[in-house]
Amino acid sequence: MLRGVVTSLNRLSMDLGHAALVTDPSGLTPSPLPQTPLARVEVPLMRVSSAPGRGLADKDLAAIVVHGRANSIGGTRWEEDVLFLLRDGSVYRRTEMPPDQLDVAASRRLEPQQWGRWRAVAGGYEMQAQDDDGRPVGEWKREPHVAVKAWPKDTRLQGNFSRSAFNGSMVTGGTSSTRGIRFTPDGRFERSFHALSSTGSLQAITGTVISGSSTGDGSGSTRTSSSTVGTGTGDVGVSSGTRKIDDGASRRGRYQLDGYVITLDYDDGHQERLLSFPVDANRRSVFVGTGSYDLEK
Repeated sequence: MLRGVVTSLNRLSMDLGHAALVTDPSGLTPSPLPQTPLARVEVPLMRVSSAPGRGLADKDLAAIVVHGRANSIGGTRWEEDVLFLLRDGSVYRRTEMPPDQLDVAASRRLEPQQWGRWRAVAGGYEMQAQDDDGRPVGEWKREPHVAVKAWPKDTRLQGNFSRSAFNGSMVTGGTSSTRGIRFTPDGRFERSFHALSSTGSLQAITGTVISGSSTGDGSGSTRTSSSTVGTGTGDVGVSSGTRKIDDGASRRGRYQLDGYVITLDYDDGHQERLLSFPVDANRRSVFVGTGSYDLEK
């Protein structure tokens, strides 16, 4: 323990003048200043992940539950909250991997705040959170989540599934994006994306419009940009251009569904193993990775 006079202080460090080591702390008294509770920093996902099949066992998983809601803060997007319910009555909230890759022991030790308790009630579930030290906090709360089913082994899908979002505002500008996955019954898939960014009506008042778009699928991807810069009395510059990026091999390949996992083997040689399940009984909405994709009409 050190004592001294604080000569400078910022959010990262503190300088002490006349610093000395305190060998006998018995005479010290607690500071009367209000103390901010310590908070755990989120650990990297790899520290709570295991190899496939070495994580949470099927026999210990009671259910996977999901709740979707629209988020209109800073744009418009659909978000889902997915939870793992364990048979011992605990619930895990940071579901960024398939359950069989969750290292339960490491997660309970390193991120107890991501855990809590659950119990079944008539028509649903109640849950209670934990604090950064793993202690129950707050009251039991009714949650709107519903349980989902696992994929039967070697399930096949057919059709184009997509999800869209807008971030920003019409006044200051923003980005609209659509991501899709096309599945075919022969076990092939193709990912696609399209994003358009543009300045908003505030800049357009002066005649300035700057935009850019990117698009990609199994055939390749391109980026396009254009700009018109104005002064309010007339345009002063216009530019545009398109550039091809790749051949699309990193977005197409073969898929396999089994349990709560989708395995994507891409034609360029890399593989993804992601959390997945049918969101509804007729499989018109499927969850892949971090969100759901809806079947296009």
